[in-house]
Amino acid sequence: MPAADVEVSADLVRRLLAGQHPDLARLPVEFLANGWDNELYRVGDDLVARLPRRAPGAQIIKNEQRWLPGLAARLPLPVPYPERTGVPGCGYPYSWSVVPYLPGVPAALATCTRRTSWWTTARSAA
Repeated sequence: MPAADVEVSADLVRRLLAGQHPDLARLPVEFLANGWDNELYRVGDDLVARLPRRAPGAQIIKNEQRWLPGLAARLPLPVPYPERTGVPGCGYPYSWSVVPYLPGVPAALATCTRRTSWWTTARSAA
């Protein structure tokens, strides 16, 4: 995994929420996962803050913020579309999103049977 361009932490997420979405600031925030481009932090029971950790992830977030809200209702599966967006702040340089928490397992960890079931469902709904 490439090194992060910026450090992201639960404390940073709390500060960003307090400044930009104060109604969410009282919710607990805890690290959930990270990938090549983003870090995910659980916000309360129902939300996830998605923050880029590298510049390529920042462009991906902007595309998600633009396209996913309109696409989500048309897709056959739940999609973690941005319910809220954030802008750079608190020394953090990128836009970021708050998305719904969707329980489950990462696709890379899903069994072949689960992937096949999803694919069959998605194709029949199309």
